[in-house]
Amino acid sequence: MIPPLGSLRPFSGHSGELRELPSCRYVTDGRRLFRVVSRLPSRGRGGLAELEDCLTLRVACYTERELATMRLRAVTAGGG
Repeated sequence: MIPPLGSLRPFSGHSGELRELPSCRYVTDGRRLFRVVSRLPSRGRGGLAELEDCLTLRVACYTERELATMRLRAVTAGGG
């Protein structure tokens, strides 16, 4: 049984929040669901994150700037 989706928390993609990205397992832009595969810190150039599209299972690497434009929100499982 799949638990219902709970609250969505805004994620703007700024460096402080990029560090939070791995703490949530799934994120959404409102249309697609992504699984956070990994976060790759990069000195002086911001960071990178690998996200897997849960529909296509395609893994892609995104820069901090790309993450910010995607306007991602963390997905958490709701209780009940």
